[in-house]
Amino acid sequence: MVKAGAVFTFVAVLMLAVVPGAHAISIVTDTTWTCTSVLGTACGGATAVSAAPAPIPPWAPETTGDWITSTNSAVALGTQTTFSKVIDFGTTGSILTLKVWADDTAAVALTGGALTFNNPGLAPNPALDSACAAGVLGCEANEFGSFSTGLLTGLHTLTVTVDQLVASTPFGTLVEGDLLAPVPEPATILLLGSALAAAGVASRRFRKAEAPKA
Repeated sequence: MVKAGAVFTFVAVLMLAVVPGAHAISIVTDTTWTCTSVLGTACGGATAVSAAPAPIPPWAPETTGDWITSTNSAVALGTQTTFSKVIDFGTTGSILTLKVWADDTAAVALTGGALTFNNPGLAPNPALDSACAAGVLGCEANEFGSFSTGLLTGLHTLTVTVDQLVASTPFGTLVEGDLLAPVPEPATILLLGSALAAAGVASRRFRKAEAPKA
C-alpha cells in the first residue's frame, strides 16, 4: 500500500510539472490599443497608434514591441494618458510576460490579475535625466520595466499610464509582450505515462495480495 501511495504521489507531482510552451503569442501585433486622457489633452478621444515598424525615437532600444502613442501631438508637462488593451488569456489559461519602456515614464496594471514587477525600482519613475526618466521605467536601453503574471484565464485589460515629465515630445510607450500557454514537455508526458503504468501495476499487485485465499 505504501508503494502504491508513493507512486500516486509521484504522478500528482508530475501532473503539476508544466512549463511555458515554446510557441508564444505576441500581444502587440495589432492596433487594438486605445487611449484615455487622464490629465492634459494627449488623446483627444483618438485611437492609439500601434504600428510596425514602430516610429520609435532614435534613442530608444530595438525591441519586437510597438511604439504606442496618441494622435494628438500637443503634449504638455504633466500630461497623463492611459493606453489600454484587452487580452484574452483563454479558457485553459496563459501567462503574460511584458517589457515596457515609456517617454517619459509609466505605470503598468492589469485588471483582475496581479502583475509582478521584476526590476528594482518603481513605476512610474519621477526622476529625470537628459533623455526622460532616470532608470526604470524610462525610454533608454535597459530602462524597461519587466512584468509577469501567474496563470490567468479569461479577459483582462492591460493598462499603461504614461506620464510626461517635461513639456516636449515624443510621448508614448513601447510595449513588448507575449502570452505563454503552459504545456507539458514531451519528457514530462513520457514520465507521466510511465508513472501511471507503474501505478497500475502496483495497484493490481496490492489487490492480489489483499485478496482472500481459497
